[in-house]
Parts: sequence; C-alpha cells; structure tokens
Amino acid sequence: GAFAISSEATVHDAQLVVMQSSLDTDATSALRTPVAAPAWTSDDLGIAFRAQAQYAFTATHAYTLGGYHDTNAVLTDAFVAPLDGGPAMATTALPTATGFGEAIAVDDYIFVIGGRDQVFGGTGASTTYSAHIAADGSLEPWQPATALPMGRTNHDVALVGDFLALTGGATTGGGDATVLVSRVRR
Repeated sequence: GAFAISSEATVHDAQLVVMQSSLDTDATSALRTPVAAPAWTSDDLGIAFRAQAQYAFTATHAYTLGGYHDTNAVLTDAFVAPLDGGPAMATTALPTATGFGEAIAVDDYIFVIGGRDQVFGGTGASTTYSAHIAADGSLEPWQPATALPMGRTNHDVALVGDFLALTGGATTGGGDATVLVSRVRR
C-alpha cells in the first residue's frame, strides 16, 4: 500500500471529510464518505505531499497550512479548498515556517498555535497567529495573537464555547499534562 498520513477530519453536509497526504503520489487530497452509507471518494487538491501540516475547517472551506515536504524543510505556504470539492488555491503564507502545530477556525478567523520550524529536533513555539477569512475564503495577512505561556508542539486544540483549550504536546521530548485555556470570543 501507499504511504499516507491522515491528519485532520470534519463532517460537512453529512459527509466525513479527511485530509490525507501521500508521499507515494506526492499529493494531498480530501477523502470523503457519506456518514450514513460509507463509500469513499477522493479529491486531489493539487497540493504536494504535506506531513505535519496544520489543518482548519470552516463551514465552507478546508485550510492546509505549513507542514513539510519530502525535503524535510518546514514550510510557510498556505492553501484553501472548498469543502464541497475542487482544487486548492494558494492563500496568504504563514509568517514563519510551521509544522507540528495546530490550526482552528473560530468565527471569521483562522488561528495557528504553537508548532516548530524543524522536522527533527527543535523546540515547540509559543507563537500564535490569526488571519481574518475574506468573503472568498482566502486569508488576509496574519497577525500575532497572544503568545502561549510556554512552547507547544504535537498538541491538540479544541473550541469549547467561547474558549480554546490546548491539550497535550510539550516544548520538547515527552508530553506535558498542562492544559491551557484562553477566551477567544468576547
């Protein structure tokens, strides 16, 4: 079988959408199946292989942010694709090379939280950036947001009401049990 990495998923119009990247085909695609009657299809997004990219979803779009290609160089590029299917388009690049972080959509913004700029080694970043989502789904320029109190890489983030909760990951090495919570909606 093919070497593939599935990194994030969402449910859209009663379909499970899974972002998947294959080194064998040097492609990133969106796998789709109806939740009620599973039958997988695949949409090539026109993006080369990405490992450890940050993915975020709105009600209409999927975002692929950073990650690394087979050169082991962490990237800044960013792409947006319609969740209903179709190729991705380049959008505003990240301000710094980021992989192993997390991205999340909240209202009309995308947040990229933590991560690191190296594939092997390196330490988790405390940086957080946000970009406003334009009407066409593209991203406006990234802005610094409140930094984390400690670096984080290989973590998870979830929106819980008006708050973002960050769990797991660490600055380096093994995991950390500290849960970070921040109000994101006022």
